[in-house]
Amino acid sequence: MTVRVQVKTTTLPQNGSYRFEMRKGYRNNPQGTRPYETDDYDIAALVILPLDLVIFTAKKLTSHRIAAHRLEALSATSRHSL
Repeated sequence: MTVRVQVKTTTLPQNGSYRFEMRKGYRNNPQGTRPYETDDYDIAALVILPLDLVIFTAKKLTSHRIAAHRLEALSATSRHSL
């Protein structure tokens, strides 16, 4: 069985949350960026680089927000993000 993982990264919070845009492509490309199709990936790995924290989700949203106040609990028990 193959599981397709889409990795998205962020470094800074915005308004108390870390935001992940679920789009593919490159903004300087003539085609720009575009949303993923529902069958493009199975799970997303949302990585907050300065915290060395990865949160996994199977939710197919156009963007994800992780509130900064939730991060301590997720870091302590990383299985909660699975």
